[in-house]
Amino acid sequence: MDGYLVEGYARRSTAEPVAAVEARARTAASAMRRDGLDVRFVRSVFVPADETWFHLFAAPDEATAVEASRRAELRVDRVVAAAL
Repeated sequence: MDGYLVEGYARRSTAEPVAAVEARARTAASAMRRDGLDVRFVRSVFVPADETWFHLFAAPDEATAVEASRRAELRVDRVVAAAL
């Protein structure tokens, strides 16, 4: 399984707590696994100085990582392959 880093931008003033974002991403990935899609949420990081979120997913392809992000209501501005 490959890794995909999903990048999204958010104003510092409106950024949610990391734990809340991770909970949504974990829930979305779990629901997708129940539907037969092999995706796992790994971790989220928010960089306040850059107003940027990074969400790491293990997934068979970019489209699956994007779908997990969409289901978790994460903003997706860029997706890149990442080594796990």
